[in-house]
Amino acid sequence: MTRHVSVDGRTAVAVPGKRPEKGKPEKSKQRAEPEAPCDHLAVVDIDTGKKLWEKPLPNGGSGSTGVNVTMTRGTVVATWGQGSAAYDMTTGKRLWADLNPSTCTDTGFAGGRGLLALRSCGDSADPEFRVQKVAPRTGRTVWTHKVARGIDSVYLASSQPPVIAVATGNDGTIDYLHSLDDRGRNRATIPLPDRRYLHNCDESFSAEVERCSGVVVGERQLYMATKPRDTYEAGLSRRVPNEVVAFDLARQTGEQDEGPQAPLMHGYESSR
Repeated sequence: MTRHVSVDGRTAVAVPGKRPEKGKPEKSKQRAEPEAPCDHLAVVDIDTGKKLWEKPLPNGGSGSTGVNVTMTRGTVVATWGQGSAAYDMTTGKRLWADLNPSTCTDTGFAGGRGLLALRSCGDSADPEFRVQKVAPRTGRTVWTHKVARGIDSVYLASSQPPVIAVATGNDGTIDYLHSLDDRGRNRATIPLPDRRYLHNCDESFSAEVERCSGVVVGERQLYMATKPRDTYEAGLSRRVPNEVVAFDLARQTGEQDEGPQAPLMHGYESSR
């Protein structure tokens, strides 16, 4: 499912098209069939629970159980690795599709205020990642940002302003956040030392690329909470629950100095 909800209460989910028929008992767990692939896309009204429309994914979503779904500006976008497609949020009409990716595969899309695509190119053992801004209604690529080689993982923290998180090692630890400008060029690099921040980019979640639930991005700044830690002052120790820290999206080292022992918010705890 997508994390996003429209202003009128709509959200999108990927679901299996084949379900047990009404009136027929389900098979026992011992004889259960393998999990059905999420080969359909549906939009529901979360206020009423009503399904507004449901469409089969092109080519059956290639039988994938890991469909990535997001929404932006009246458009629902789904990708399943071997292809991607976009639909009008109101009518369910298909707007565009990419069913024959060449050397690059769609890892996932990030929606919200804009639409970013993460694509993996070349050798799967040593891929080259590309982040692309996409026009939601046409699928046209607006710009492409090539991530430096040797990066192990990339996540899309925000689509607008565009912010990406990267892990340089194979342990999945997020080392940097990069903010990009309106042409896809690197605008600022924010280091994340010693696992200090609760960015949640490495949390286990069904979304492929929109994992950074601990990163809140505004027009000029982004915000993260620090992990609880012990501080020492005048020979006394004190436990700081954690703090909310602001980073400037236009500066290479963005942490703002609020002065010692001056948290923006005490007692914040991540909900995940």
